[in-house]
Amino acid sequence: MYAYPHFRRQSAESVRLLMAPSEEAKRLENAESGVAKHKEEVLSEASTFVINNGGDPTDQFLVLAHCKLHFGMYRGQRFRWLLENSLGYALYLLHSISNETVQANPLSENKQLFIQYTFQIREMMEELEKFTKKQKLQAKALEKNAKHLARRQRFLTATVHLEARASTPPAASLVSHQPPVELPSHWEDQLPPFQQEWIRQTLFKANPQTGKPELVPQLKLWWHPPQPPLIHTQPPASPNHFFCRPLFLWMPQKMWLLPLVCVRPSCGKHRLTSAGLYRIVRKVLDIDGWYDLATEYLECKRCSKKYPAWSEDILEQLDMGHRSQFPALLTYRYSCDIRVLRMMRERTMGNSVTQLYKKLQEQHSEAWMQCVLQYLTACEPFTRSCAVRPVFAEPPLLPALPKPKWLLAIYARDVLERLNEVKAKITSTFGSVLKMDSTKKITKKLAGAAAGTAAWCTSVGNEHGQVLVSVLTASEGHALDLMAAGLMRRYREAREAPPKIMYVDRDCCSQHGPCRVKAMFAEWDGLQVRLDIWHFMRRFAAGVTTEAHPLYNMFMARLSTCIFEWDAEDVAALRRAKEGELAAKRIGHISEEVVKTRITRRELALHCRRRTRGVAETTRMIAALIHLFDSAGGKDTLGVPLLDHERIQQIWKEQEKHISCIQDPEDVPLYIKTGTLKKGGVELCCYRCARGSTSLESFHLHLNRFIPGTSASDAHFQAYLLEGLMRWNDDRMEDTVKGAPSLHCYGSALKEAVDQLSQTVLGRSWDERYPIPGAYTGKKLSLIQHEEE
Repeated sequence: MYAYPHFRRQSAESVRLLMAPSEEAKRLENAESGVAKHKEEVLSEASTFVINNGGDPTDQFLVLAHCKLHFGMYRGQRFRWLLENSLGYALYLLHSISNETVQANPLSENKQLFIQYTFQIREMMEELEKFTKKQKLQAKALEKNAKHLARRQRFLTATVHLEARASTPPAASLVSHQPPVELPSHWEDQLPPFQQEWIRQTLFKANPQTGKPELVPQLKLWWHPPQPPLIHTQPPASPNHFFCRPLFLWMPQKMWLLPLVCVRPSCGKHRLTSAGLYRIVRKVLDIDGWYDLATEYLECKRCSKKYPAWSEDILEQLDMGHRSQFPALLTYRYSCDIRVLRMMRERTMGNSVTQLYKKLQEQHSEAWMQCVLQYLTACEPFTRSCAVRPVFAEPPLLPALPKPKWLLAIYARDVLERLNEVKAKITSTFGSVLKMDSTKKITKKLAGAAAGTAAWCTSVGNEHGQVLVSVLTASEGHALDLMAAGLMRRYREAREAPPKIMYVDRDCCSQHGPCRVKAMFAEWDGLQVRLDIWHFMRRFAAGVTTEAHPLYNMFMARLSTCIFEWDAEDVAALRRAKEGELAAKRIGHISEEVVKTRITRRELALHCRRRTRGVAETTRMIAALIHLFDSAGGKDTLGVPLLDHERIQQIWKEQEKHISCIQDPEDVPLYIKTGTLKKGGVELCCYRCARGSTSLESFHLHLNRFIPGTSASDAHFQAYLLEGLMRWNDDRMEDTVKGAPSLHCYGSALKEAVDQLSQTVLGRSWDERYPIPGAYTGKKLSLIQHEEE
């Protein structure tokens, strides 16, 4: 005796089950009739049957299998028998009674026993799922046919009415009657109900010949829903009018008659023709809400391939003036407006996708609450004025936002789509005074498969503070050879003059031939390698007993004085300007001491140039400084010395040979005039210093902020780094080139298109300071290199 049914199959090897009734089932149709028995009687009879046939009555599944049906055409047969002999009818029964409400009567109890038995059989669940899907598809097809017949009937009625009106006098036919407008059938499935009404009335009209919907002749890109009435004379029937969203219609061929072609090589750029509206309507995430995006379908008659007009194959054929009007970046499920993407591009502290997600949540919630408020405000007067309080519909729920993980993925895709443009801007950066420095902080943020593969991030900058290249390496030594080779190739292919000087924090000189840095950049024969003075001074800081010593700041200030001297003319001009400012304030007698105290370090750095004192003078002054602070003059009031005698003497012995490495070259100007400033009636020059690698130290501080949070995968890490480098370079150039305020735009393709059209239309360049970037040369920018063993 068994409980699990033995299903009939089409053949012994087939997995498909037979649905048709067996010969035995055909003979037994409508064999018994009677009244349904209670659940206890049915189970008791089944248990007795199981015992009489040698079965176990405690096996509930076995007992259920031998319960009798008290409904249907096979009434009186057992559950297992029905599944073995008429599976198709069993599925029909199961699908029907699954949607019924359970009642307290014997018939309903018998049906629930049947459900309890069949739901434990795997094949029944699989076939029920298939059967349910088939029923839904059939119902949907019937609904579409019914709509089509109803639309056809309305069209025929309207046509008869128009023909009847045509026979009336002209004065009687002043009011025109148009056939009713319907949405395309595939749009009805895509758009929510509250969008369908206004789009149907605004965007479509009925074809007078066929009655099918077609677009109105006056097309535009943005379509906005009608505003709800300001004064309601009747209670709002639905909140839909308050929650409608805009529609963006993208039809480049129909709107602008652009010559779009098939991209398949075998078609030979065959012209595409219109194939109607694309069946899918996309939902696009905006800053404070959503909007729908629809497009046209284009077809190649030669190869029969079809393209939605928002595909990359079509967008790449458009010029920048038309391409820039497409507002979104599409993904498989959601789409994102370009304005949301721009909010993620700024690489500063705290600009993470989680923070953007919270901002979007706030914006969407407030916009939605405004709609709810307007709806409830329109409903509220009718709660007081009506004798019978009307029942108002609930407002729709706030649509859920995509998760931060999706925002991060869409940002990475945005960077990848602009990758060549971003790389071209970075690799189009050059300079005559270069600086090279390394940091470890940012490499700790590498996560995933790339975690631990890099130990250093080395960057090369120019005199403007821009970054030419930034690479991740496993070590700080020979792994930089590839970077140096790529940098020299960039200068060579662009036919740029080689740089004249490079500031480094190590490997500035060698007792045995050329130094390490000079050997790396062997193509640049005239390159002078200099040691960064800030790093040189920090080496002396290792010889102090503690940096908290009261004489430490004085020692470092005097060490700087031993190396640098101010330009006398610049200092004199600044003094005159400061005297003029003080005289304008009428503060009385102005002494030289008062003027000196009023000049700030910031003003000195901005308006005065410095130069090194020379090898002999610097050596003499540093030796005297060390001798002074390494004696009784270098102790505080408690007798604690500032310098450790043995350490400072060893450091001076090692660093004395680098005095020549920190001297300014004679033929290289290290100050750039960025503008002028008038103070106290004196016009002062503003300078930017190109000496040393201090600007890279500042860049490394910001570089760590380019990567939001504490970790990022290798792909997202490079996306953040490339975007940050491009924006950093543009900002530094803007700081360097003073004059009329420039547009705050980082898109080189957009700038180039505006500049070209300005030259054609206006006869002048739009921004004279904007350099057009060259093509990307394939130079690696942010890669991980491993030093060979």
